[in-house]
Amino acid sequence: MILSRETDKDGVVYSIEKQQLPLKGHISKLFPYKMVIFATYVSEDYPDTYDDSGFIFETDANPVFVCPTDHFNLLIQYPGFEEFVFSSIEEMLEKFPTLEIASEAVNKRRIEKEGYIFSLGPYCSEVAFDTGTPVKVLALFGGKDLSGISNKYNLPLYK
Repeated sequence: MILSRETDKDGVVYSIEKQQLPLKGHISKLFPYKMVIFATYVSEDYPDTYDDSGFIFETDANPVFVCPTDHFNLLIQYPGFEEFVFSSIEEMLEKFPTLEIASEAVNKRRIEKEGYIFSLGPYCSEVAFDTGTPVKVLALFGGKDLSGISNKYNLPLYK
């Protein structure tokens, strides 16, 4: 399951109606020349997200990159950060099948380079997609009042 980090209600409605990710994105340090939309891969083995609302979607599109931690912009400053960058969720899961294993590897790298572990949390994966990527919105989630949107588009709402 992939959770969008889109918290703006207009962005959620846009994605439902257009069946694509918003066109307004963010710049990643890995690809500073390209705008991307960040999402979180969530499963039994990767249960965490810090996002308080957004939408759950599926897509046939390939991500720009996948990283088992949302602290990627901190990792990129270390030599060898490429060990945490993958071209697909499946590839990431082969090397880091659980968030716990990924967190241990990230903290090991941090200790090697800085002498301490990340005190930031929670850990969650990061999946970057091109802006405008085609998606199928499956449900909404979150603390913001999305019940009106949920009702209008007949989508489940998970709180």
